[in-house]
Amino acid sequence: GAYLYRTDPARGGAYLRCPFHAATGLWCPGCGLTRGAYQLLHADVVGSLGSNLFVPVAIALVGVAWLDWWRVSRHRAASRWLSYVPIPVWTGLVVVFVAFGVLRNFAPFDALAP
Repeated sequence: GAYLYRTDPARGGAYLRCPFHAATGLWCPGCGLTRGAYQLLHADVVGSLGSNLFVPVAIALVGVAWLDWWRVSRHRAASRWLSYVPIPVWTGLVVVFVAFGVLRNFAPFDALAP
């Protein structure tokens, strides 16, 4: 988080390039998440959502995973927060994520590209 705060991914740094975008030239559903997280760390919510609409979802999932890791490292039971989310919700989220990745590569949906 500290490195991301100090180093803008749009200007370089030790960030991995998206292998899907590098191989095809197309935007994957995750393209723009790092730039969006950087912008969110600098309180640019609109810019963050402009990079990738799924930044809030990704931040929430990473946060829950980090809290679980922290609990387990303190010899406590892992929380079961994510297991309370019904399967249809997870399925719907995956379908929307994939559809987002496909649509952002077509001209009428240019605004979805990072």
